[in-house]
Amino acid sequence: MTIKGRKFQSSFNLVILRQKLLIDVPTTTRAQLAAEYLEYCRSNGTPPIDSVLQQIRELPENTIGGTTRAPRLLLADCSLLGTAPTDALEALMRKVQFRKVELDHTDIDDEGAEALFDMIEYYESATALCIVGPRHFGIRGWQAASRMIKKSSSLSELEVSGGPLEPSHAPVLARALRPAACRLRALALQRAELAGESLLCLVIALKTNTSVRELRLGDNSLSPTDAAQIASLLRSNTRIQLLDLSNNQIQDSGLGFIADAIVNQAAHSPPSPSTISPLSSRGYESRGLAFLVLWNNQLTRNCAHHLSKLLRSCPSLCVLNVGRNALGAEGVRALAEHGALASLVSLGLQAARLQHDARALSALIRADTRLQRLDLRENKFGVSGLQAILSAMKENTTLTQIDLDDPPETNNSSVNAQSCTEAATIARLLSDIRAICRRNEPATTAPDRLLRKISLTCHTAPTPKVIFNVKLSDQVMLERGGGGRRFGI
Repeated sequence: MTIKGRKFQSSFNLVILRQKLLIDVPTTTRAQLAAEYLEYCRSNGTPPIDSVLQQIRELPENTIGGTTRAPRLLLADCSLLGTAPTDALEALMRKVQFRKVELDHTDIDDEGAEALFDMIEYYESATALCIVGPRHFGIRGWQAASRMIKKSSSLSELEVSGGPLEPSHAPVLARALRPAACRLRALALQRAELAGESLLCLVIALKTNTSVRELRLGDNSLSPTDAAQIASLLRSNTRIQLLDLSNNQIQDSGLGFIADAIVNQAAHSPPSPSTISPLSSRGYESRGLAFLVLWNNQLTRNCAHHLSKLLRSCPSLCVLNVGRNALGAEGVRALAEHGALASLVSLGLQAARLQHDARALSALIRADTRLQRLDLRENKFGVSGLQAILSAMKENTTLTQIDLDDPPETNNSSVNAQSCTEAATIARLLSDIRAICRRNEPATTAPDRLLRKISLTCHTAPTPKVIFNVKLSDQVMLERGGGGRRFGI
């Protein structure tokens, strides 16, 4: 690889030289670094990127010189066509390392991608790389990305979203996931038109991968057939702890494939019990799924037996989100029976069509579980449904957070005595439920309470930007949107 005319072949020498480059960087101020970037732009014959200059001026002083990583470098809506704009960025990259580098709807071709990815790998510039929006680079760019993934000792998170991953490019990316030396822990391929051949390439590579713990494949139009491919991955790979399949179309039959795979996985390689939290120091080495997101996958009440089988076979599972699916009371009833919820800490049932029969939900709340968080928004329970929830909560000792919708706002022109009375009753019931959640709060934080404040909010509408914030190493967030009241916080 060549950086500014210097060619290195030994990986050992590369590490030593990287460290020496950072150690030997003289003390540099933000103003001096901005001036160096402008000089690099002038010598490469390319205009400076205004947003880069602004980010340089806002850098914490202790990040210049490689002692501390800056939060992020955002390259949004700019041009990195050809090598000149990226070569100019070397003025910054050689002196500052970042936790995250983001390419957000950036015009970048093969030449620019090769230069940037080689630079990120050489200077260990990022622990996370996000590529959002359509991409204009082809095989050469993906080959450079593959080399970066294989050689970088710092890069642990990769997100590619908002543009198709072409079937001809998927094998190149897949090759970087096969080596035992792969260090990626989080892989997100979302809104990437991944169904079919591209998914198959990645599944084959991930079957032998031992580093990836978080796999997010949301918004890819995945079908039941694609779910069968993911099931084959789960049979072979017991190290994946977080699987996000939100906003696909795997349907009941696809969930059946995944449930069978988890049963098979548990039989041949018993998962770690959920008492070993993925957030604990031992969590990285634990086996079996801990987080499963099935939001908006056209599931119906007929998937109830699949969910029940999956939960009974997977004691490692801590968080399950099946919101925005038509489970109905029958689906919830299956979850409450036969101790299926014994391991769960958080359960997402937002918009699950539960409003017509609260008895099944009451049975779930009364069940002997470890459940600490329950999301019930957008189910339109009304007074009778909330009364049933409150009655069940009086017998519950574990739930510390229940998400429910705020009382509906009343239009002054249409207010009458009945609507005022109903709104006041709903507000009182919500307040009483919240009080019981506070009552259930432990006096001290026990080890099994680490996952208590996990957001289960998702959305179905496509957004221009995807937040890459689900980490097993931090307090886990599965949030993609807002709204609704959270009780027990």
